Amino acid sequence: MTVRRVTPPVVVSWIKRAFWAAFYLALLAGLFFAARSLPWRAAFVAMRQASPPWLIAAAAINFLGLPLWATQWYLLAPSNAHRTWRKMVEIVGLVGAAQNTYTSVGGAASAVLLLIRRAGLSRREALSLYALDQVLTGIGKVAIIGLALFLVPLPIWRGAEILFVSVAAAVAALACIVYAGTTLAHSGQQTSHWVSRLLHRAQREAVALVPLVIRACGRPLALVFARKLADVGTAVAVQLACGIPVSIEAAILITAAVDLANVIPSIPGSLGIFEAAVLFVYGFLGVPPAVALSAALLQHAAHLLPAIGFGYAVLLFRATRLDRTSSIARE
Repeated sequence: MTVRRVTPPVVVSWIKRAFWAAFYLALLAGLFFAARSLPWRAAFVAMRQASPPWLIAAAAINFLGLPLWATQWYLLAPSNAHRTWRKMVEIVGLVGAAQNTYTSVGGAASAVLLLIRRAGLSRREALSLYALDQVLTGIGKVAIIGLALFLVPLPIWRGAEILFVSVAAAVAALACIVYAGTTLAHSGQQTSHWVSRLLHRAQREAVALVPLVIRACGRPLALVFARKLADVGTAVAVQLACGIPVSIEAAILITAAVDLANVIPSIPGSLGIFEAAVLFVYGFLGVPPAVALSAALLQHAAHLLPAIGFGYAVLLFRATRLDRTSSIARE
C-alpha cells in the first residue's frame, strides 16, 4: 500500500504569502529604479502650469462613471431585492474606494458583502451579479483594446494577426468547454458521483444566472461602454490641461494600455503601474517625457480622487447618521 504525502495547509499558505511578497518586492524595486530616470522636477513644473479648470473637468468626467456603474448594478440586481438606485450609488462608492485603497480581492469581498447587507441580495445573487459585472467590464476592456489595435500604426497584417489569434483562442476555449460539457452530460451512468454532483450544481447555477444574463445584454452593457467613454473623456481633458495636442486616438490608446496594465496584480490604487502605462503611450507618440509624466500623474489623480473621496464621504455620512440615530435613541 502506497502512502501519499499531503502538503500541510500551513506550508501551502506560507508559500503563497512568500510568493506574493517576493512578487510585490520585485514590482516595487522595478518601479523604483524606473522612476529614478524620470524628469521629476520638470514634471512638477509642468503640473503647476496645468489648467485647473480642465483638471476639474477631468475629475468631473471620471466621476460620471460612478452613477453609470450604480445604474448598471441597479439593472442587474433581481427585481425582488430591496434595492434602490440610491443604495446602489452608496455601494459602488464604497466598493470603488475599497478597490483603490486596498487590493482587488478586498474590493471584490466588500462588493459581495455590501450587496448582501445593503441591497438585500442572497449570497448566490450577489456573487452572480458581481461575476456578471466583471464579465461586462471585461467585454468593455476587450472592445477598447480591440479599437486600439486598429488605431496603433502597425502593419495591417500584424493587427489582423493579433485579432485573429485572439478570436481563435476564444472560440477554441468555448468549443472545448461546450464539448466537455456535452460529453459529460451524455456519459450518463459512466460518470462518477462527484461529476454528477458537479453537473447538477452547474445546472442549478446556470438557471439562477440566466435572468441576469438576459438583463445584461441590453442597457447594462451599454452603460459599460459609456463608462469607457468617460475614461477616454478624462484622458482628453488631461491633454487639454497639460497643453498636449488633443488626440482621441491617444486617449483610446491610454485607456486600453491602463486596462492591460491593471491585469497585472499591483499595489493598491495601481500606483506606478497606471503612470507607466500612460508614459508608455505618450512616449510612443513622441510627447516630451516631462509633459508625459505630468499628464500621467494628473490623470491618475483624476481617477483616484473622485472614487476615494466619494467613498469616504459616504462612510462619513453613514457614520454621522448612525451616531445621530443612536444619540436620539439614548435620549
